[in-house]
Amino acid sequence: MVLADISGGAFYGMLFFSMGVSALTATLWRYEHRGTNWNLLLTHTRHSSGLVLAKIFTILSLVAVMQGVLVAGTWVAGVVLGVDGSFPESFLVACCLTVLLAFPLVALQSLLSMVFRSFSVPIGVGLAGCVAGIGVNYAAGLRAFSAWVPQGLVMRSLNMGSSAVAGMGDLSVSSVVDLAVPALVVSIVLVLFSVRWFGFCKRR
Repeated sequence: MVLADISGGAFYGMLFFSMGVSALTATLWRYEHRGTNWNLLLTHTRHSSGLVLAKIFTILSLVAVMQGVLVAGTWVAGVVLGVDGSFPESFLVACCLTVLLAFPLVALQSLLSMVFRSFSVPIGVGLAGCVAGIGVNYAAGLRAFSAWVPQGLVMRSLNMGSSAVAGMGDLSVSSVVDLAVPALVVSIVLVLFSVRWFGFCKRR
């Protein structure tokens, strides 16, 4: 179904997915920055890693719901519009993989929303990341680094096996590994930095 390629790749993967993650993350952290909630959070006896990971996995669960809405909405739109062809399994697999590969993006946005009290600053940085992600994916000399940019990584993930955006790779084990390794490394670095930063705030 061509409609699935277009919705997942040409529009959603380039901008809306990453911006949706940015908005969800900023919303989830907004409560912590209101009133005296931040001070109460700093006095909590729970280890910093527990809070950081709890926030990340909560956001990832919302991302999974967001992906489910995309898949269901695409299928319904295809049926209503009478689009020929069966629903592509590759699109469903790519959407599921993207939930896992969104970990570094969620970790990055969670860190930004934790550091900045402003609701709009993390979202603005997320938008700049989308521009960077598109740039590294379409610049021939920079495509090798696209998986190291969280927004560029999810763009490639959503477009694996897609006919709407060229050069994103096929949906194969090697392609998944090529994305999973940078995702794991970036995720570990961001989580460790988030834990250290929050721990530093608690000790001040």
